[in-house]
Amino acid sequence: MRALINNAREKEIDKFLSLNQAAAKDRIESIINGPIYELNPEFWEEIRKPYMEEFKELSVSCEAVLQMGFHCSDLEVVEFLKSLESTLHQFTVDYIRKLFRDINTNLLRKFNKLFKKDETGKNREWRDIEEGKIRDLWAKNRAEMSAIINEFAYIRLSRGALLQALDESSKYGNALIIIESEITPGGEPSYMPPLLSRAFSRTRTSLSNQFDRLLTEEDLNRVKDKFQEDTDFVLEEAIRKHVCLTLHCNPIVAQRASNLYPMVDLPLDCFLRG
Repeated sequence: MRALINNAREKEIDKFLSLNQAAAKDRIESIINGPIYELNPEFWEEIRKPYMEEFKELSVSCEAVLQMGFHCSDLEVVEFLKSLESTLHQFTVDYIRKLFRDINTNLLRKFNKLFKKDETGKNREWRDIEEGKIRDLWAKNRAEMSAIINEFAYIRLSRGALLQALDESSKYGNALIIIESEITPGGEPSYMPPLLSRAFSRTRTSLSNQFDRLLTEEDLNRVKDKFQEDTDFVLEEAIRKHVCLTLHCNPIVAQRASNLYPMVDLPLDCFLRG
């Protein structure tokens, strides 16, 4: 009879695990989508803060249900959260890698927003801006985006986030940062099971500050080359509009401009209108 009860209990815990995995995956997607779409310089931090907050809430709620509803031991709680975290971390890594398959689209969108829009969000009038300033603005914006690309090598979300969250938000965290007077001569908190304490210690040592690879060097160089190609075209387009519009499409002067800017393909109507 006890075996049947334990078997039924384990099945219910597995169901509880699956439900939490599914719900957390949806929330993780919503956390990740915005920052990777916008690609601000601090995009990893924009992901990390709500990501860790999500894991804190998840760890607290799971711990409460497991202990009060299923009467799980401390070690069972840790093992449950380790399994949940492993699944969610791998999901996060796979999902971010999926979003980065076409990251150049996001890069170009972001660059165009910086380069083509002014501070008020209006389109820049290239004919009203000196060519040198156009080139300076382009170089500045490209440098800003290049710095962001350098952040694509690793997924800057540590493994073990769920256990770190539990460590920070529950009684286990209090035990691990307990003041010196409350630690036994052997170094273990007097009211924490040694096995559980060692489990936390091993987890924090082996998993914290480890990042998964996002783009290989080859992939990173491919992204950089495509970004350079895309932004070179954007600059040519801006110079072409600047030259044609500032010349008021005078055919004689436009021809001289064509000689000065052989790499810029001036529209045909610059030569036809007078």
